[in-house]
Amino acid sequence: MEIISLILNVIFGGTLMATLVTLVTLKSQARKSKAEAEAKILENWQTYIGDPLKKEIKSLRNEVSKFRKAIDKISGCIYADDCPVRNELQNTAGDTTDNQP
Repeated sequence: MEIISLILNVIFGGTLMATLVTLVTLKSQARKSKAEAEAKILENWQTYIGDPLKKEIKSLRNEVSKFRKAIDKISGCIYADDCPVRNELQNTAGDTTDNQP
C-alpha cells in the first residue's frame, strides 16, 4: 500500500491522496450529521407525540374500565327494569350509525 501511495504522490503531486482523504472525511461527517439529525427527530417525536399519546391511552383505558364497572352494576340495581341509562345503552348497541360530531 505504501508503494502505491508513493507512486501516486509522485505522479499526481499528492493532490489525489489529499482529495481522497478529504472525501472519506466528508463522507464520515455526513453520516454522523445524518445520524444526529435522525436521533433528534426521534427524540422530538417521542417528546411531542409518543409520550402524550401514551398518557391519553392510559387515561382512556382507565375511563373505559370505570365505565365497564358501572355497566356491570346495572343488573344489580332495583330499578334496572326501568333504568333510562340501560335502555339508552341497549338502543345504541343495536344502532350502527356514528352519532359523534
